[in-house]
Amino acid sequence: MREITIAVVQFQPTLNEPDENIRRMSDFINKICTEQPVDLVVFPGADHHRP
Repeated sequence: MREITIAVVQFQPTLNEPDENIRRMSDFINKICTEQPVDLVVFPGADHHRP
């Protein structure tokens, strides 16, 4: 079994702004993936869906 690298991001989502939250999540993913090799990026508890 191979090892995997997981990045966990905790951020404060903006209520009722799913497009902004997804944009911010994308920014985090781009920053993480350019700084280090990762297999999975997790956003625990992030509210990025529409109300």
